[in-house]
Amino acid sequence: PGLTSEQVRQLTTYAIAGADGLFIAKEVGGDSVDLLALFAIHGQAIYDTAMRMLEENENR
Repeated sequence: PGLTSEQVRQLTTYAIAGADGLFIAKEVGGDSVDLLALFAIHGQAIYDTAMRMLEENENR
């Protein structure tokens, strides 16, 4: 609630694309890539972006 349909679509697309990218990084980098840590960062980025979008909507 609070996000527009377009914002939900954009955020979902971003989340999926980012997650796919992390799996690619793991395939390329192997054990040197800490997938769990990267997913934690990715999740935080998605959350922060959603919160920013909500704030922008409230300020309109």
